[in-house]
Formats: sequence, C-alpha cells, structure tokens
Amino acid sequence: MDQGRRNDLLDALKVVFVIGVVLAHYRFPGPLGDIMGSLGTMGVIVFFLIQGNSAYCASPDETGKILRRLKRNSLLTLIGFLAFVVFAISEAAAINQLGQFGDKLTDYKTYLRMVLLMDFDVFCCSHFWFLIGLLLNYPFLYLIERHRKCRKWFYYAIPLLLAVKMAVEMYESATIPPDWFDWHASGIFLWGGLPFALLGNLFAKYSAKFEKLSAYWLLAAFLAFLASFWTTCCLLAGSVDISVIFRILSGVSLFLLVLRYQGRYRFRPFAWFGRYGSVYVYVYHHLFGYSLMDVGRYWIAYPKWVSEWIISLIVLCLSLILALTIALIVNSLRKQRLSKDIKNL
Repeated sequence: MDQGRRNDLLDALKVVFVIGVVLAHYRFPGPLGDIMGSLGTMGVIVFFLIQGNSAYCASPDETGKILRRLKRNSLLTLIGFLAFVVFAISEAAAINQLGQFGDKLTDYKTYLRMVLLMDFDVFCCSHFWFLIGLLLNYPFLYLIERHRKCRKWFYYAIPLLLAVKMAVEMYESATIPPDWFDWHASGIFLWGGLPFALLGNLFAKYSAKFEKLSAYWLLAAFLAFLASFWTTCCLLAGSVDISVIFRILSGVSLFLLVLRYQGRYRFRPFAWFGRYGSVYVYVYHHLFGYSLMDVGRYWIAYPKWVSEWIISLIVLCLSLILALTIALIVNSLRKQRLSKDIKNL
C-alpha cells in the first residue's frame, strides 16, 4: 500500500458515509431508514480508522503532520462549535425559551456531561462528540509515533477497548439508560473512537502483511458482515442489540478491502468532495435539521409524509450545498495563498 498516495475510493466513500450520517439523524421510516442510517454509524468507524491510518509515520521526524492536523481540526471544530452556540441562543430566543436555556448553562451537570460524556446537546450539537473524539485521539497517535516503544502497549489495548465499546452499547440497548448512562456513554473517546484509530494505525504499520490478504475473501467477509449488520440492526437478540458487533466487523473489513484498491477506476468528483467537503456536511447538517423541526413543532404542522420523507431529503440537500460552497471557498483561498507564496520565492 502506498502511504504517500491518496486513495480515491476511500475519499469517495466518505461521501456515502456522511450522507448515511445525515440519514441516521433524520431517518426515513421503517427498514429503509435503519439501513440508510446504518451507513452513517458504520462510516463513523471508518473515519476513525482513516485517522489512525493516515497518522502513521515512517520515522519519528514525520510526526509534525499529526500536530498540523490537530491544529487544523481544532480550528474547524472551534468555528463549528461557535456557530452552534450562536444557533442555540437564537433558537431559544425564537421559541421564547431563553430562561430555560440560561438555567441549563448555570447547571454544573451540563458541564460535567460535556467533560465526562462529551454531551453537547445544550448547544444543539450532540454530534460534536465525534469531532472531539478525533481531537483527543491525536495526542495518543503522536505518542506512539514519537515514542515507538509505547506502540505495542496501545496495540495490546485494542481488543479490550473494543470489548468495552460493544458491552456499553449492548447494555444501553438492554436497559432504560439512567440520566448518566445514555447513548453518549458509547461515544466516550477511550472506547468510542480511540480503538479504531489505533487499529487503523496498526493496519498502516503492518501494511505489507495485510496486502497479502485476498481481496475476494475480504469482499466476501464484508458482504457477510454487512448482511448480518443489516439483519440485526432492526432485530434484538434477547432484548439486546448485537448489531454493534457486525457494524465493527463490517467497517473494518470494508476499510481493509478499500486499502487494497489499486486505482483502476477514478472517482474524482466524489473523491474531491469526500476529501474537502464531507466534514462540513457532518459539522453543519443539524443547523438545517433543527431549524426545520422547530418550524414544524412551533409554527407549521407538517403532514406526516413530509416529516417522514421530505424533511430528511431537504436537510441532506441543503447540507451538501453548504458543504460544497465552503469547500470551494476554502480551496480557492488555499490556492491564492500558495500562489502568493510561490511568487514570493
């Protein structure tokens, strides 16, 4: 596997996964909604795998790239978070709930949940657990790349962390979660994101060995795990949702399969958008979703078919348009800066 060459197929799949994330948050009814939403939950796993894989360094001297990504993604996360803070205040004012919003901000439990559970619901950005998880993974990835002796101990921890991830999600599905053990608990970065980042890093380190895996067997494994995932994501085994097991296996097998991609077919438009725009779809889609839901809740009663089928499509389309606009602007500014730097040489 050529670590220095971007994988077009992997970038293109980011578009599919981020669409799945939107449709996981704003689901169609029935099995179709569960299947479309499952692409998003599986995609989150793949995104963490990508993070760990791309953070691999051939030598400790290359670890600066991890710090650069940490800086860039911290800025992106901060800008997005501030946008949602403004949105949350505006929303509370629009529906005459500034008093209740202020009460939440003065409650110490709100901040404890942010720190312990990465729960940012108060600012309408519950999905930021993923972005914060990415940021918290970078110091660990930097440590194992800068100090190679630490690497094996982190690799040994992967099975344990994955076991905790599965146990937490299955426990949540089998019980009525108390106030301090709701769905946010499964997203705590130590088991919600870190084990997948470490696993992606392991795949990069031992890429020569994984290259020997048969692409046909990987494809067969992925299809089998995906079928099991889609079957179990709507069914319960003894009141326990076991689909998390097959979600992890599906994401990992797909990631390994895509790493084998040799570039026979090009996916340039999708790969470009996946590389530069998918993150903005993820960050900002709730701005449209919450706005449309507020309109339906407080001002206009949507027909059932609109709330079940049309709202999701509108949120998706507006999110894609906004993300494309931001990506084009950012890339234009980047090109202008590079052009100035070249002229100054």
